[in-house]
Amino acid sequence: MVWLPLICFGQRNKDNWNNAYPELCRDAGLALIEDAYISSIARRQVFIK
Repeated sequence: MVWLPLICFGQRNKDNWNNAYPELCRDAGLALIEDAYISSIARRQVFIK
């Protein structure tokens, strides 16, 4: 029951669900320098200009 809202939320935000941020940021002139999972759910992606 707890995961259902999280799964539904992720499906509505396809950019996050499909990990499209690196491509979106690359198109904006940013470079991915770090991509790691902080926990089993939280992911950190660091970009620089």
